[in-house]
Amino acid sequence: MAYTQKLYSAISAAFGALENCRAKENQSSWESRWEDRLEYMCEEHLPHGSGINCGVKMDMDKSRPNRLVFTLGFHNMDEFGGYDGWTHYTAIMTPCLQFGFNLRVTMSGKTRKYDNRDYIRELLDYTLSREFTQAELYGDN
Repeated sequence: MAYTQKLYSAISAAFGALENCRAKENQSSWESRWEDRLEYMCEEHLPHGSGINCGVKMDMDKSRPNRLVFTLGFHNMDEFGGYDGWTHYTAIMTPCLQFGFNLRVTMSGKTRKYDNRDYIRELLDYTLSREFTQAELYGDN
């Protein structure tokens, strides 16, 4: 049986390892490996499509080992099925001993005509809680 890990745990561990590498000046090869792993996990496993047309990005500058920050734009549709502008969201994930993590979703932008925070929260909660093998997480063969 292959070892599995929840996506949020793998992202958090990889981000912590990346931060440790950055604190040490002689770890450049490991730093690029952790950056590549984070990029792969976000591109391959975080939601994209169905309104999240530009994917979910990890905000490396605002993230910390105990607080991961993700940004995304949601392409809204009107009642006729046409695109009707973008709403931008920030998802902030913090640890929770009882449930694994807390997820708070905020929205920004000029228009608040569409509020998809509940949908975004449910989608990210589901996605970040999924379990993957190491090969799936990091693209290793």
